[in-house]
Amino acid sequence: MGTPRVRLTPLGSLYQVQGSIWQIQQGRGNLLTDIGTNMHATSRLFPGGSRIRDNRGIDDALRLNLLPHVDGIYREDAIVDSSILEEAEDVDPTDLLGTHKHEDHLGQLHALHPSIRVHVSRAAAGSLHAAHVCGQGLKSETTHYTERRPHPTERGILERPRNGEVLARPLQLVDGPPTDAMLAMWRAAGSDAGLSQSDMIAGGIPFRAHGVDHSVFGAVAYELLTAQGPVLHMGDLRLHGSMGHLTERLISHAEKNRPRLMLLEGTRLGREGEPEVTERACAATISKLVKGAGRRLVVACVGPNHLERLGAFLGAAQRSKRRLVVSPRTMVLLEAMGAADPYYDMSRQPGLALYDPPMSARPRWHKELRERNQHRLIPPEEISKDARRFVLLRAHLSNNDLLDVKPHGALLVYSSSAAYSDHARSEHAALGLWAQMFGMETEGIAFSGSRCDYDPRLNPSGHLSHEDIVEVVDRVRPEILVPHHCAQPEMFKDIAPKGVRVVIPEVGRTITLR
Repeated sequence: MGTPRVRLTPLGSLYQVQGSIWQIQQGRGNLLTDIGTNMHATSRLFPGGSRIRDNRGIDDALRLNLLPHVDGIYREDAIVDSSILEEAEDVDPTDLLGTHKHEDHLGQLHALHPSIRVHVSRAAAGSLHAAHVCGQGLKSETTHYTERRPHPTERGILERPRNGEVLARPLQLVDGPPTDAMLAMWRAAGSDAGLSQSDMIAGGIPFRAHGVDHSVFGAVAYELLTAQGPVLHMGDLRLHGSMGHLTERLISHAEKNRPRLMLLEGTRLGREGEPEVTERACAATISKLVKGAGRRLVVACVGPNHLERLGAFLGAAQRSKRRLVVSPRTMVLLEAMGAADPYYDMSRQPGLALYDPPMSARPRWHKELRERNQHRLIPPEEISKDARRFVLLRAHLSNNDLLDVKPHGALLVYSSSAAYSDHARSEHAALGLWAQMFGMETEGIAFSGSRCDYDPRLNPSGHLSHEDIVEVVDRVRPEILVPHHCAQPEMFKDIAPKGVRVVIPEVGRTITLR
């Protein structure tokens, strides 16, 4: 027998902000990288915040081509119509390598068959667990799940048994063993079975995990040590954040260990000369704005998983003798991240407070959160009464919460990562109406009817700049370069140096190394 071939097949969408999912095979070994949501298609099919039907399991997603039509990767209990994948190709992976906790990369984890081992960083695991604790329905079943069963009287409907057993997915941590706090958090959710340090083998292929800088903590690139040479999946990454040194370390490693094949994102390829703002510069701008807000409330609009930017607002609040008030869901995320990886723990920082909205009924997780944080509860009327003492983080809060806070004349600071879906742009336009209603001054975003313009000083990208992509390709010089997560993959042919072969992938078409 000769050296086994290595085959790479994209199963999900490849371009724009899409559902990332690759199948990688060596001999009989089989693994996936990521299982993301096709955000472009989803926002068009479900505008205005409408959602896919939960009680149909994953059937609707399969029928709408929001999940790849392949067999052997999905939960059998979450499929109503067993014939839906009758003619689908069998994939049957043993492992999944998760690059980071963003919707377009791990947003369909709830659909994954529970026998498949999921390898992620500790920070990503913590973020996934927070989504499970605070979420509802099938979509929330990231780290734990309960098997569905057919409804006893309604045809074509699934139900979650009221007292069904809570099971844990086999989560393998690529950057160390689980902490005691993490194990306790898993047990509190129902089970810590399968939560362990990764053996660094996926689909029979040894691999290395390299931490990288991205707009979410815990992002990872994977180097698969295949029989045909190293295959490097760079995930999503950048150089201009607080973890830029990790990305630089990976690039230097790849220079010395030339990959046979490199998967590289090209989100910003073709946008030459675009302003490059570092996270440090963005934090300085935030600090200046908060300090200059005077007696006004500051409303901070930040992505729900962008904890680096949250940290910038927390630091600005501390320096201005204010308190950063976060939503209950955000506090759960901070606690989960701190338990999973103490390096990222912000939950115990001075100046952090918990928004305490009036509710007719509170879920169990919310009641327990309030008990743990009694000394930090801030009701909306306290913010209204003494606005100058607070920065209100809008992540995981709705516009309706503004009616309780009454932020008249507040300073609204919008600060995100410049990757906006159609649904996000629609939400931003609605935010403009609310800002106008309360007479809020805005920074970071300008509203003009249904159009929104974003200030680059407050919206650094989570991705490599055009110039950085060119530099990475030139320094690493893989034998084969495969672009993904980009709108203009053909442009990679223009920037690839001599000796680098660019292969433009197509969904379902296999790239073979032999």
